Amino acid sequence: YKPLQTVDIETKKTADATIERSDICVVPRAGVVSEAILAYVLAGEIVDKL
Repeated sequence: YKPLQTVDIETKKTADATIERSDICVVPRAGVVSEAILAYVLAGEIVDKL
């Protein structure tokens, strides 16, 4: 990986940003999001029928 260029606030000089890997898998979270969207839509339909 090539680090991005950034600026050190204290010294006002350019520096290399630290490299942090954040390539986690979002698939397990998709189920939670889908469940929340379904609950929102169903609640809206129930309110419309009342």
